[in-house]
Amino acid sequence: MYFKKTILCIMVLMVLLITSSCNEDKKFVNQGNESLKNGKIEEALSFFSKALEVNPKNEEASAGKKKVLLLIEEKHLVFNGNEMLQNGNLEQAQVDFDKALWINPTNKEALLGKEKVSLLVEEKKSTDKGGFEINILIR
Repeated sequence: MYFKKTILCIMVLMVLLITSSCNEDKKFVNQGNESLKNGKIEEALSFFSKALEVNPKNEEASAGKKKVLLLIEEKHLVFNGNEMLQNGNLEQAQVDFDKALWINPTNKEALLGKEKVSLLVEEKKSTDKGGFEINILIR
């Protein structure tokens, strides 16, 4: 009789453990979504990663983590594009802004950066053209 009760208690504990771990990953996903809503990207990544540690098959956590990683990449590309723009590397700035816009076509900072690159390229073309014409006149 004692053996049956022990086995029954172990089974009940296992069910409770499995059930609580299922709820735990959902709790982390909810916290990740809330963090994402509040613009706390790094915190959201941490919660989605924790959810996947508890349940690697949680599709919502996996999708949330992928979304956060894309947001981080988008921010990095815009930052790098602005750095390249300031350093006069217009070609690389254009590439970075284009990649950021591929991730998020409505990213205002990337759109503005791309516009700045276009204006600077046009300005450079007209300046180069003017300089070339002056050289012809001097010869």
